[in-house]
Amino acid sequence: LQVSDISVQVKQSSRDLIARVINRRGDPVVGAAVSLRDSSGKWSPVLARTNEFGEALVQRRDSELDGRLLVRAQLADGSS
Repeated sequence: LQVSDISVQVKQSSRDLIARVINRRGDPVVGAAVSLRDSSGKWSPVLARTNEFGEALVQRRDSELDGRLLVRAQLADGSS
C-alpha cells in the first residue's frame, strides 16, 4: 500500500543504513531529506539527502542503529 507519491526502501546494518527513495513511476527522487525515529521515539535531524540515484547513506559511528527504526523521507516541499 502506498499512500504518498514516494516510497522508501531501506537496508541496514548495526551502524549503516541506505535509504532508496522512488516516486510512483519508480524514478529516483533526488534531494529528499532522510531522518530516523529510534525505538525510544526520538526523531533525528535530517541525516542525509538522496543523490542522483535516489539513495542516501546514513552512517552512525557514535551509536548503533537498533533495528526498530522508522525512516522518513521528506521532499523539499515538505511532503513525505
